[in-house]
Amino acid sequence: KIAAEGVETVLGTHSGGSMRAEIRTVELQDAENLMPSRSLRPLRIVGTVNGAAIASWGPSLSDLITKIDATISGEISGRTGDARSTSESDNAGLKSVPLSGRVEGTYVRRDNSVRLANTFLRTPDTSLALRGAVAKDSRLAVHFRSSNLSEVTALTRLFTTRNTSPP
Repeated sequence: KIAAEGVETVLGTHSGGSMRAEIRTVELQDAENLMPSRSLRPLRIVGTVNGAAIASWGPSLSDLITKIDATISGEISGRTGDARSTSESDNAGLKSVPLSGRVEGTYVRRDNSVRLANTFLRTPDTSLALRGAVAKDSRLAVHFRSSNLSEVTALTRLFTTRNTSPP
């Protein structure tokens, strides 16, 4: 459920445009289907995204500036039958974990930068917060906090690959 509207203007020698999109109850699993390969999708993600995106540009798309403010609510888990889980005990830590978050960011095409503010992902006992810029000269503050080492271990397993071929 995405609603968008835009305007392109030409006033004398000045041209440009803008677009605003409202994102309401977009399913995370639908966004997951945009990933190019199943092997690049180690996580099963369910839930929704809500928010807004605004884009503006001048005479060319090199002037593009895009802002997004979105919230995420759902859960993540490892995929059933994932080759990374080689034993019953490995699978025990990979149950679904509730996930919430927010992305507040700005992309500036001119310097190919992404600036983040108030951006975080949270599970019941763990949080990851990002603030700053990723660009040619990046300055990104990453704050990670957890009060549950078992949850960190389970989350780490979701992103870890295992070599299942013989040595």
